[in-house]
Amino acid sequence: MGVCLSLLLQVRDYVWVCVCLLSECVSVFTVTATLVGGGYINGSAESAAYSGLVWTQAPIGYCLSLIVGATISIILSLDATVSIVVSSAVAVIYTVFGGLYSVAYTDVLQLIFIAVGLIIAFPFSLSHPAVDLSTIQNSWLGTVPTSSIASYIDTLLLCVLGGLPWQSLFQRSLACKTVSIAKWSAFLSGFFSLFLAIPPIMMGLAAKATDWNSTDYKGPIPIPDDQRIYILPLALSYLTPLPVGIIGIGVVSAAVMSSADSCILSTSSVFTKNIYSDIIRPKASERELVWVLRISVVVVGVMGTIIAISATTIYGLYVLCSDLMYVTLFPQLTLVLWMPSCNAYGCVAGFFLSFILRLLCGEPVLGVPAALRFPYYDVENNVQLFPFRTFCMLLGTLTIVVVSMATNYVFLSKKVPAKYDFLKCYKQRTIRMHISDEQVDHTYVVPGDKTETANI
Repeated sequence: MGVCLSLLLQVRDYVWVCVCLLSECVSVFTVTATLVGGGYINGSAESAAYSGLVWTQAPIGYCLSLIVGATISIILSLDATVSIVVSSAVAVIYTVFGGLYSVAYTDVLQLIFIAVGLIIAFPFSLSHPAVDLSTIQNSWLGTVPTSSIASYIDTLLLCVLGGLPWQSLFQRSLACKTVSIAKWSAFLSGFFSLFLAIPPIMMGLAAKATDWNSTDYKGPIPIPDDQRIYILPLALSYLTPLPVGIIGIGVVSAAVMSSADSCILSTSSVFTKNIYSDIIRPKASERELVWVLRISVVVVGVMGTIIAISATTIYGLYVLCSDLMYVTLFPQLTLVLWMPSCNAYGCVAGFFLSFILRLLCGEPVLGVPAALRFPYYDVENNVQLFPFRTFCMLLGTLTIVVVSMATNYVFLSKKVPAKYDFLKCYKQRTIRMHISDEQVDHTYVVPGDKTETANI
């Protein structure tokens, strides 16, 4: 649908931004579909089933993730790796040929399928004879131990704030016709995304309350940890009639595509514009940039596929994406808006410090052990109970402020010559005055990235 439309309208210049052409309806649909991805509905069901509703924080923060496939294998009896590769290949193909128009307009159709399919499927799972909700009346909500309160708040903050600095969301905001449309599409999409989290959460709770011996499920009981990522497809397969299950798996596939294509395109766009065009080849033609973007889409798609194949938990990988954004990019976004004096030197220093600290804290989802153990570290479960993500974020913020102030001082006061400004954060402004037919030049350095000369 999106590819055909982009070819029909001959939108050559809109590969990565639709230059303010998205209408109210399309912008709301595409932003919502970007949020409501495979990680959103699969991860919500997984977390509700195994950790309880109180630990299902991501829908409240409506953060974004790149989860490619891994669900059609249950109903169609395909190998999980084959399913992931097929799902990612489809997303890559129509993103390569259609660009943002393809992604935006396929999101409209995908979101309709997601909404209708989830609403149809979840009542069947709740009414299945093998589901006894009374067995989870004391555990459906979950609990937050006193020792985990700080960690719980830390995770909630990363879901709420880590979902803000996403390129895919800003890409759609910039593509809206007006500022008002961009504002209201984001506002309404937040409510729609939260609403669409209810059906998968209910299906996760239904799976938690299921006596799997009373179903056609032939696997090990209780469901092993390595099968937790399939809890929603299992519920669709064994707790709903076959036609409904097929519709439901189509819904999950649509959700996967709606976020996968968005993340693939946004990541590739950042590389093409900010790195290739601005640094490597500033004079590259539009045709060259389009081909670089297409190659980047394929590379990013392959990388996302590898991550999806190696993932052991959808919800963990889902939250991890916002984790990195919260620690490394949220400070930059905040300070650029509210502290104009911050510069590239501060942002680079803050980014690397935050990233290195976060890496040293370890990540169970990726199998990275903690080299830096904060107070209250749980040795038995290898879990950081200290709010280390927020600590890394705040330290990165402080670094940006301090380094920016220091570099502003040394360059603007000429303690360091402007020729050493290798990041081009400052510009030389020359005022050329003519006094009694004599030319007098006065040069000084100001924040910016271009050299200017004014004649007086």
